[in-house]
Amino acid sequence: MFRKRPLRPVRPFNRWIAGRPIYQNQFSPEIKEAHRLFDSGDFIKSGQLFLELAEKALEKGIPQAPNLFLKSAACFLRGEENEKGEQLIIRGLNLFAQRKQWRKIIISSSITINKLRDIGQQDMAKRIGNWVEGNVPDEIRQSDEWKKAGGLKPRSETKLPDKCQICGGQVDPKEIEWFNSDAVICSFFGCRISNAT
Repeated sequence: MFRKRPLRPVRPFNRWIAGRPIYQNQFSPEIKEAHRLFDSGDFIKSGQLFLELAEKALEKGIPQAPNLFLKSAACFLRGEENEKGEQLIIRGLNLFAQRKQWRKIIISSSITINKLRDIGQQDMAKRIGNWVEGNVPDEIRQSDEWKKAGGLKPRSETKLPDKCQICGGQVDPKEIEWFNSDAVICSFFGCRISNAT
């Protein structure tokens, strides 16, 4: 007679979309709350919550951790805690560098430096630029990809929603990562966002 094997406990699993994990029901309520606080002008509380989420994401190996650090930085800068904001910018970019995600450094650093200049933080923008020069290898900065600093272009008829349907994060076609010409990847939750309907 065959012996029955004991049943193994069922492990929870992450669903994958577009080759990336979606960590459903882990962080979505907290991310939504962090975005809500930011939209309501409570920048310091929003920044602290994004920072806590970034730390958790880093601990769990979630790919969106650098973006959460950068969003936390943006919150603290809006709340006029400039020193903390700058530290978190460097931390987010450092994570990209450690993972050799050079393309993401191209996009994130360029956006960050332009936004810092827009709010009058010329010195900080220069320091971030210096950090990029000192931490990105010469062969990367001299490559065609770095010089173009571009990406997939959306189709002319592509219309995206203003916010991610899961976490509530803002969807800016100029700043977000394009998965293909019809869809983008949420910077904070990792899900695919397609045409608005």
